[in-house]
Amino acid sequence: MYAVLASWGAILLYLWFRFGNWTFRAAAVLCLVHDLCFTLGAIAFCHYLVAYTPWLATFLRVEDFKIDLPAVAALLTLVGYSVSDTIVVFDRIKEVRGKNPLLTPQMIND
Repeated sequence: MYAVLASWGAILLYLWFRFGNWTFRAAAVLCLVHDLCFTLGAIAFCHYLVAYTPWLATFLRVEDFKIDLPAVAALLTLVGYSVSDTIVVFDRIKEVRGKNPLLTPQMIND
């Protein structure tokens, strides 16, 4: 848990130096937390299906997930891609925003 909190702190610090705006930092960490919680929730849901409704798990062809070293590696890969994708999107927003200081939803979609 300490390592996760330290990594979020390092990400916040990097984004503060990179973009100079606290909203980008908060949005990046919230996106990261969302991605991890959604993935861990899917793993927990599959475990629940197998443990409490085995007939439904068999029908859906869901197996019990265990968090072992390959699963941790997959979660760390998810974190890396999520942070990288978020930084690329924010960099594009910063580039478009340089042309027009008023940030609109259309600019973010573009």
